[in-house]
Amino acid sequence: MQFRDNLKAFLDCQNDIQVTHEASTAEEFLNLLKKLPFPDIALIELHLRDVNGLELNRLLQNYFTTIKVLVIAENLNPFDAEEIIEDGAKGYIDKSTDITDFAEGIHAVAGGKIYKRTKNGAGFSVPFRRKQRNYYQELLDRGYSKKSINGLLLKLVKHEAGKNQDKNNTHS
Repeated sequence: MQFRDNLKAFLDCQNDIQVTHEASTAEEFLNLLKKLPFPDIALIELHLRDVNGLELNRLLQNYFTTIKVLVIAENLNPFDAEEIIEDGAKGYIDKSTDITDFAEGIHAVAGGKIYKRTKNGAGFSVPFRRKQRNYYQELLDRGYSKKSINGLLLKLVKHEAGKNQDKNNTHS
């Protein structure tokens, strides 16, 4: 709850951002949508108490198409990040980034851009194909935690980025 309170306090201090709805669960949020005007942008948690944020994002994309979605997550893995964007959200932000990234993300999404921010800076840039998704699921099935897999994947992403950088340098 502390993160949400801090984020709300920060956003309330922004002259051009107004927090109009606040809910702890997907059900509570959907009930607010029945009573209040739709927000321009919804910041939704990836891990909600009553439903997965990916499911809420899909629901909003299908039935509330005027609401732009910006997903908030902690230790976001590349597969969820890709799925978030594929399902129509306008971006994602890792909770561990600087709080000013949230205002930047809201402005970007309001301006029609896709916003991707992980705790390491910009969003994931290496494409993760179906084969890699299967590898991720295989590791989960073997009992690895999401946190340990994410650490491994970040190392792979950094390694791949380094290989691509080396290729670019050899062609110069």
